[in-house]
Amino acid sequence: MANGSACQEEHFKNGITNGAEWYELEGGMQDFNYIYSNCFEITIELTCCKFPSSSVLTKEWEYNRESLLTYMESVHMGIKGLVQDENNNPIPGASIHILGINHTVKTTNRGEYWRLLLPGTYTISANAPGYNASVYRNIIVKNDTRSTTVNFTLHTLKQSSAVNLSTIEVKSGKRDNDGFPIPVTFEHHNYNHLVSKLNLINVNYPNITRLYTVGKSVQGRDLYVLEISTSPGRHEPGKPEFKYVANMHGNEAIGREMLLLLAQYLCQNYGIDQRVTQLVDGVRIHLMPTMNPDGYEISRQGIEDVNDLVGRDNANRVDLNRNFPDNRHSLHVQKQEPETKAIIEWIKSIPFVLSANLHGGALVANYPFDSSAIDGNPIPQASYTPDNDVFVLLAKTYSMNHPKMHLDSNKCANDTTSFKDGIVNGASWYSVVGGMQDFNYLNTNCFELTFELGCTKFPFQKELEGYWLDNRESLLTFMEQVNRGVKGFVLDDKGHGVRNADISVVGIEHPVKSANDGDYWRILVPGDYEISVTAYGYKKKTQSVHVYNSTTPSWLNFTLIKENLDEWSQVNDFGLRSNVIKINDYNTKAMFLNNLKELENSLSNVAELVTTPNSLDYHSAESSIIQFKVTENVGSPDEFKFKIAILGGLYVNEPATREILLFLARHYVEGYRKKDKDIVSFLSKVVLHFIPYFEQNENSYEKTCSTDDQAVVTSPLLIATNQQDEQKTTNNLWKMLQREQFDMMFILEGGSISIKGPTIHPRNTISIILRDYEELFYSNLKNTCGEPLDRKINDVKQKVLDTFNNVLKIKTMALRLTCCNYINPLETVYVWMKSYHMLKVVIENIQGIQGSVVDKLGKPIRNAIVSINMFADIYTVTPNSAVFKAHLPIGLYNIHVKATGYLMKSISISVHRGTVTIFKVIMSPVGHGSAILELSTLVKGSVMDIENRPIEGAIITDDSSSSVSTSYHNGSYKLYVGEGVRTIRVSAHGYYTSVKSINILDNRPQTVIFKLIKDETVFNMPRLMFIVLTVFIISIIGVSWYHCYLRWKTGRPSSFAYKNGFALLPQKPYLFDDDDEVELFRNPVIKDSATRPYHDDSDISFTDSSDESVSCYVR
Repeated sequence: MANGSACQEEHFKNGITNGAEWYELEGGMQDFNYIYSNCFEITIELTCCKFPSSSVLTKEWEYNRESLLTYMESVHMGIKGLVQDENNNPIPGASIHILGINHTVKTTNRGEYWRLLLPGTYTISANAPGYNASVYRNIIVKNDTRSTTVNFTLHTLKQSSAVNLSTIEVKSGKRDNDGFPIPVTFEHHNYNHLVSKLNLINVNYPNITRLYTVGKSVQGRDLYVLEISTSPGRHEPGKPEFKYVANMHGNEAIGREMLLLLAQYLCQNYGIDQRVTQLVDGVRIHLMPTMNPDGYEISRQGIEDVNDLVGRDNANRVDLNRNFPDNRHSLHVQKQEPETKAIIEWIKSIPFVLSANLHGGALVANYPFDSSAIDGNPIPQASYTPDNDVFVLLAKTYSMNHPKMHLDSNKCANDTTSFKDGIVNGASWYSVVGGMQDFNYLNTNCFELTFELGCTKFPFQKELEGYWLDNRESLLTFMEQVNRGVKGFVLDDKGHGVRNADISVVGIEHPVKSANDGDYWRILVPGDYEISVTAYGYKKKTQSVHVYNSTTPSWLNFTLIKENLDEWSQVNDFGLRSNVIKINDYNTKAMFLNNLKELENSLSNVAELVTTPNSLDYHSAESSIIQFKVTENVGSPDEFKFKIAILGGLYVNEPATREILLFLARHYVEGYRKKDKDIVSFLSKVVLHFIPYFEQNENSYEKTCSTDDQAVVTSPLLIATNQQDEQKTTNNLWKMLQREQFDMMFILEGGSISIKGPTIHPRNTISIILRDYEELFYSNLKNTCGEPLDRKINDVKQKVLDTFNNVLKIKTMALRLTCCNYINPLETVYVWMKSYHMLKVVIENIQGIQGSVVDKLGKPIRNAIVSINMFADIYTVTPNSAVFKAHLPIGLYNIHVKATGYLMKSISISVHRGTVTIFKVIMSPVGHGSAILELSTLVKGSVMDIENRPIEGAIITDDSSSSVSTSYHNGSYKLYVGEGVRTIRVSAHGYYTSVKSINILDNRPQTVIFKLIKDETVFNMPRLMFIVLTVFIISIIGVSWYHCYLRWKTGRPSSFAYKNGFALLPQKPYLFDDDDEVELFRNPVIKDSATRPYHDDSDISFTDSSDESVSCYVR
């Protein structure tokens, strides 16, 4: 190899070459190692022949053996060491710099580093965010196979050393008036010129720049981003990410040229200007000069009219700043354009902290929210985020550093609004639904503002220099704000980063999440804060921090302790070990059935497993539907109980929802076993149907966090399009739901943390009660996911909800528990722990009415139908007892009941929070009274006992109209009746019924007080008499039993005794024998039997106390 000419037509001096000098190779592994890691890699070509014959392998081994060994020994060439803080804790991610060599290496999680160097003398420094740098000079590296050890101790940066970097600019070398060491040309760049300019910057500054694309426009133009950082291409733990996006509207060109100039300014001044150097060293900067390259190409220069729309939209004529998902406005559902999709994926892939969207046509700093809180509000109305103080500070940072923006007198010709201090809340200016800055705030950690840079959207070329001078300071100062507030790491007890931890500021309802390395950033205004961190599987931790008015952040690290699963289970889940054991794989259908069978066998009076059709048949087993019923006295008639279904696994890529279903079933069964009073009471009123759904092809999906492929969710797609009979499993599910007709159904889903109902319809009951359930859901489970990105599958989910509600007439809501559709099975237990309280309060929220329809003889009227005055829902009664049930929000309702052959009956019913109003409707045959009763007069009052204590839950009935109400916790009630003489009846458990007649005239309200007497009778007898009689009867029974027992004990001996001449001696006299001369040894005499004296061998003789000895005879 050393002679360099071993192969024909190739000559390498000393047998080595620089790869690029030999031939150009993009995407090579050795370059990747050097750029993206600490590793130095070379490529060694071992032979001229790529696949030599085996006969030459021995020779090749002899040639290469020494080289391979010697090369491995080179790993020790240079320096190595540890980087620690003053407490000897390792500092991960610290940078090791060699003066004069523009290439750094990073420390490992244990603070170790290795740096290959040639023999010589070096100046070496180590630095890390939040620490003062440390420098060693004159470090000698010897020509040796042993590394020189250089350890560093970095001291935590003291707050007193914080400096407002915006006031510092150290000039070194000559720069022109625009701040450029190398003069630039102020001109507009079309797409081709823009790409050439970006490539030129990247080529000239390869050590601190990277040019990449995030996607393509409608017409196929690349959406380029220029990255400027000391580690291009990778996120450095602890270093914040910043972005500028310009030219979103194609005809607003100022921002496009400002970002090209900013890129040149940063690159040219890096290493010359202290401020720029510290900015690039401390922040990873991303600049996107154009988001709408297609629109720019048809725009016109010099147009003053801000209403000019040529080039504003993309090539599909869509305004990109109205095209983002907006989860504050549920009716805003748009198909995302290619540019929008690319930006969303980009924003989601990098942990951006701060951002600005550069526009033109006005001169103002616009901060969120951009949309008003009310859809379609024609009058602009301010809408503030929970971080309004932060956004105002950020907006003023830009406007106050701009020479004109903050001036009240500075207005554009088209302005109809005055902008105090040059800032405005977007919604107070005009509402923008689907804007990019709102999407950033609601769906990511990133805080974004929109800056309108000038009155002219597309100024003439000659004006660009003036725009640069106006905006340069603002652009730089705004970037420096990325380090304002708090930053740090969330670590576990082993020092590993915890990703996706929620970092919440007490009092501000907007959490951020930790990045993959556990690093986080939270921009805050100066002040004292309590910051809490939560993460799956870890205990919550809260710490205090003071934030200074500085662009040097306050460091706050968190070390989380793993959650004690058994401890949580004891407190919340009856110590169910099976619910907190981490699972490595999801249960198959057979395994799920086994779990449910075990649960059924453990408490068969509460749990029942049902499969339809019968799963014993192998062919039907694959398509069978599993139901697991849980209720008190399962199997007994349950017409009077609310039937609630909980469906999990409907979406094949969300198997965790089935496991949560199993956990929930175990919880209720175990709660009943342990006589938990709330669960016992709940299961006495409801029948829970747990339905784990399995696709026939369960593994037909990709195990990724989210997917937007509708073809994956076969069954829901068939249901959404009313083609459920196309697949056997789906058809069986549909038939089961048709047959059962549940009063309420909850579908457990993933893809976001939210509760969803069917498409809003003001006359559907579910649309109204959904509001109550939303309050219960979000008060127990916070949405930390943002808007789901699986829009196509979301459309299917919405149609499924609509189908269940509108076609099957089952009130259905979706409870979405996880941000991802698919989660690792190990995380399932933590999802259960996190969503446990929400599931309990939502499922157990039974509130509404329960009635039965009978004739005057009390016979059920089974053809009755029921409607409620303000809703379109129609209820049928059950086939046996003619019972109907309805979930309703709090309020007063007129219930209308119709049946063939009977007059329609209208009843006024009140529904109270968390209670079910129970009543009976007595129907009159046709020709026996009025068809409709006008119930317009209010009767109110209270129900008390004789000691004036309120009675809650008393039933107040108007016998004349069957209008019913119940008393509140303070005993008060309200009842609506008709005119005339009314008979008001009040009954309560444990009290005598009270009846009063009142005369209603002119619809005037009346107040009636009821006092109920405690019912002291038992079986219609006075309580004292019942007690005396009970004691007497028990005594008689007891004595009789004892008499029989003694008779049995002293009765005739057994046949064995007769045959063998033995009999047991009674131990005490007969209880009822008054003869004092009872013979203790009374023995039966058998005819013709012989007697003989008995001698015990142990007693040869004995002496009795009497003078006369007595012989004992036995048979």
